[in-house]
Amino acid sequence: MLRRFLVITLVLTVTAPAAAIDTVKLSPQVRITPLTETISTVGINAIAPFLTKPLITDTDTLQHAAYVVGFPDEHLAVGIHDAVYVRQLTAGKALNFHILRPGAALRDPDSGEILGYEAQVIANAVLERNGDPAKLHILHAEREVAIGDRVLPAPDAKPLVDFYRTPAPAHTKGRILSVLNGVTQIGQFDVVVINRGSRERIIPGHIFEAFIGGDSAHDQVRDGSTDTDWRSESPATTEFWYGRDMTRQGWKDDQFPLHAVFERDHTEFTRPLEHAATLMVFRTFKRVSFALVLDAERAFQVGAHIAPAAQ
Repeated sequence: MLRRFLVITLVLTVTAPAAAIDTVKLSPQVRITPLTETISTVGINAIAPFLTKPLITDTDTLQHAAYVVGFPDEHLAVGIHDAVYVRQLTAGKALNFHILRPGAALRDPDSGEILGYEAQVIANAVLERNGDPAKLHILHAEREVAIGDRVLPAPDAKPLVDFYRTPAPAHTKGRILSVLNGVTQIGQFDVVVINRGSRERIIPGHIFEAFIGGDSAHDQVRDGSTDTDWRSESPATTEFWYGRDMTRQGWKDDQFPLHAVFERDHTEFTRPLEHAATLMVFRTFKRVSFALVLDAERAFQVGAHIAPAAQ
């Protein structure tokens, strides 16, 4: 958003006549200076559905959460306008609840630590009666509610605001754990989960860059899998360019005339990191965060490296 302002500076010119030192005349003048200020903001509309759901839960939250134990009628699953019985629902001020289904574990690809679990919100419900079990009435359902689904209080609605973008803390590198819309190739405006959260001082508005590369790849030239004539040293051969840093494995006897079989050293190489996209964090949890892909130069996948955006 480009905002232009006019800065009006009031300049007071003091004139002191030579003959009357005690007399001061003030002459106001107006100086107009244009000021251009660029404020980087991102509209909330693109990420509003993800501000309260889906959720990231930890093991303790899942173990101690209330759960659906049954239904008033003999059903295996229920939907909108039906009722459910819930146990371990602590009496409190909460009247509105999310019914969620735990998903896959989010595991740090470097340390192996379980950072949390994706939890899909499948229904919204309102408290109808307290007790053990309590009774909830389903107001909205995206999927059928089944026994064992977890129940958590719905967070209060928050006013919609814009996020002011700022580079993430220096040296806060990480990885992309998952993408929330289930695609394999991540692109612009997708929502991803990264393995950095509030414990790493990540806050909404922090900007990261995503990169492809950093993985090991097979060198088909060095391992001899390409169809290269090793008996010749013309510029058309790999041996001409790379030299004779090969280990002899024997003779190839299925062709005439016989020629040696070689295997080169260092048949693996690491792909250099290449910039793929820019991400903005918009919701944080303790160990992970949600981030929106603002722009993408190329498609990338889960596991891609992230680093703070350049200042």
